[in-house]
Amino acid sequence: MSLTTHISEDGIQHLCVADAVDAVERCSFTTNPDMDEEAREITHVFSGTMGADWNTGSVIEALQTAVDIAWIDHWLWGLCLTFIDDGRVLTCDNVRPE
Repeated sequence: MSLTTHISEDGIQHLCVADAVDAVERCSFTTNPDMDEEAREITHVFSGTMGADWNTGSVIEALQTAVDIAWIDHWLWGLCLTFIDDGRVLTCDNVRPE
């Protein structure tokens, strides 16, 4: 995987791990912020049509070993952070900042 964020010949913006982690951290949110024992940072991740809330730390761990990370145009949300990890294509439903 590339160590720098760059735009490939096909016009896709590929991200280095540090930039991807930054994007995920900016778009994660805390569940039950008023309840310390139950509060957790989560990021919504989906593959195909199935989605789930992941602990943000788990998303960051997956980004560390990802084969590729890029902003990919999603038919519903626009440009979303997408990565390939362990043979799975996973997408975070956080949209690329302008």
